[in-house]
Amino acid sequence: MAVNNAAAAAAPALPGLTLRVDNGTQYTSRDFRSSMAALGIELEYVYVNTPEQNGHIESFHKTLKKEYVWPREFADLREARQAMLGAFDDYNNNRIHSSLEYLTPSEFAEAWGRQEAERLENKRIIGGGRCE
Repeated sequence: MAVNNAAAAAAPALPGLTLRVDNGTQYTSRDFRSSMAALGIELEYVYVNTPEQNGHIESFHKTLKKEYVWPREFADLREARQAMLGAFDDYNNNRIHSSLEYLTPSEFAEAWGRQEAERLENKRIIGGGRCE
C-alpha cells in the first residue's frame, strides 16, 4: 500500500482517465485494481472473447510479435527480456505512428505535455483576473 500511496502522490492528476483492459488475471488482480484506484484511473473491462473492443492494444501486440519476437530466436529468458526492453525503446522513440500525426509516441507525449501546460497556464492567468 505504501507504494500505491507514493505513486499516487507523485503522479499528476489525470481526471477522467480510463484504462480499457481485457479480463486477464493481471488486470483483475486485487493489487492491480488497487494500484489503479490509488492513481485515480478507472478500469473498463472489455467483454470476454471480444478483442475488437480493445483494437489499439491488439494492434500493438501484433506489431510486437511480428517485428520484435517472431524474427528472433532467444537463447534464454535474459536475452528475451533485453530484446523486449529494446523493442519498447524502439517502438516509443524511433517508430512513427500515423495515429499520432506521424510522430513517435515519445514526441507525441512531449508535444501533448507542452500543449497541456500551456492550456493550464492560460487557464490560471485568465482565472486569476490578470487578463481582460
